[in-house]
Amino acid sequence: MADCLSIADSTEYNCTTRWGLNCTNSLGFDFTSLWNITQLIQQYCPTDPRLFLIDNIPATPENAALKYSACKTFAPAPWTPYPISDVWARLQTWKFPLFQLALSTPRPPLGLLVDGFVLAHLMGDPISTIKDLRKKISRCEDRADYFAEHPELPWKALAMITVSYDEWGLGEDAQKALL
Repeated sequence: MADCLSIADSTEYNCTTRWGLNCTNSLGFDFTSLWNITQLIQQYCPTDPRLFLIDNIPATPENAALKYSACKTFAPAPWTPYPISDVWARLQTWKFPLFQLALSTPRPPLGLLVDGFVLAHLMGDPISTIKDLRKKISRCEDRADYFAEHPELPWKALAMITVSYDEWGLGEDAQKALL
């Protein structure tokens, strides 16, 4: 099989005579080269079945993406290691500062095992973790504001009970039942 990136551009490629048939990426699963292959496929046929199409709308250069089966065809090797420079750049840019920030924030004394799990979760998916924590704080504020309108009740306790039911998705039901 030929190397996909060595195929010459031609005006003969279109949706009938598709670009890049019977070729592989000599670099394996390399993001940059696969992106270049994706752009070439999109350039010659925006409705190519190897492209991931949303609602069967032709792919544009901005949203073109290869399907899983096309990736397996272009990069048949099971895996290739990330370049060390990419790994080190990610560690320096994200993980080390995040780890330092996580260690400097106060946490309840729940034990070493729980601390380790929380740090691993935060390091693995920091954006979603922080988004979920912000959502939880917002829900806590909403529950407290709701029950604070009734000063004759133990509103702090009711808000905490309702927030605990939010963990199971039953916060609204608990809020209705408590008033």
